[in-house]
Amino acid sequence: MIPTMSENQTVGAHSQKLWRALKSIIIEFRQMICAVIFSSISRTKTSSTVAGSSTPSNNIIQTKKQDIAAHGKKLWLEFKSIITEISQNIRIAVFSSTALDKANTAIVTSSVSDDAKITQKNQAIVERGQKVHLKPKSIAAEAYRTVRTAIFFGVPKGKAKTILVTSPAPGNGKSTLASNLAITMAKAGQKTLIIDADFRKPMQHSIFEIDREKGLSSVLTGALTLNEAIEASHIDGLDILARGQEVPNPSEMLNSNAFMEILNDLLLRYDRLIIDSPPVTAVADRQILAAISDITLLVLRAEHSTRKLSQQTMDNLLSVGGYVLGAIVNDVSRKQGHYGYYSGYGRYGRYGGYGHYGHYGYYGEKSEEKQKDYKKKVYT
Repeated sequence: MIPTMSENQTVGAHSQKLWRALKSIIIEFRQMICAVIFSSISRTKTSSTVAGSSTPSNNIIQTKKQDIAAHGKKLWLEFKSIITEISQNIRIAVFSSTALDKANTAIVTSSVSDDAKITQKNQAIVERGQKVHLKPKSIAAEAYRTVRTAIFFGVPKGKAKTILVTSPAPGNGKSTLASNLAITMAKAGQKTLIIDADFRKPMQHSIFEIDREKGLSSVLTGALTLNEAIEASHIDGLDILARGQEVPNPSEMLNSNAFMEILNDLLLRYDRLIIDSPPVTAVADRQILAAISDITLLVLRAEHSTRKLSQQTMDNLLSVGGYVLGAIVNDVSRKQGHYGYYSGYGRYGRYGGYGHYGHYGYYGEKSEEKQKDYKKKVYT
């Protein structure tokens, strides 16, 4: 399971954080106002004693105290009103900012230019696609490393050199998974190549910000050599073979002898080939790729992928001899505990509640008796 990558906080979380900060400011200002009031009272007493030949009456001092206290109270009420107004304005700004973030460039205010929309969208694609590299300590990055470990230990060594990543429908996050998985493998010391074989909606050139005009199609048509088409990424051990120029017959090109020769050549150069396949819809590309790949990873999206379509996708992949190693559920919210133990990921910074280990006490702090009770409950 891959957690949702949205790092937007709710308006309530923003408000609580701001209110805690404002409370400390309020306390500090209140202490300062009190100090000013007490200092004024002290100076009034001293000046009254020195000015007259006789000590002023208690009534005059009491009246002076009341006037200063009333003035201080008035100032304090005005200060609270100002702070409340500022807090409301900040909450409105936070709400607007959160709404824009959640829209994720799909809905942008009319004041934002087209160039700004494109820039924002491209930046979001890069941040998601390179999550493991840009934020290696995030929970999402750890989840991708878990997928890598599952592949390493789920298939005999040397039997999963060609990995196909596909999904039942568009928008399930297969390209993001392919790029992040490739990054984790490159960082594990394996020479890795991403092949963008999605001729209809390529994404890898956007994720790694490389030239989209040269790539796999350029090699298949003879316009470029394989060495010229492969782009080195900024990550050690990771190269990219983008889609290249658009072609009218992608299925025929992927089913050609030229493509098989390219794959055989690449298998001699790289430890892992990650193929970003088109979704399993009404196209034959994914069946061709599944048949020639060592393993296939099926990417689903939480609350979007249906059981019927997922099962149909499995049947299609298996019908051509594809080896589906497993399914990966994308965009899992922490509230969606019914997807498994992921809901216990919290407190990541100290690993106290990470995964099911925190419940079992491996990294947690529960007593042996509580651990046994919890195990008995879970297994029952």
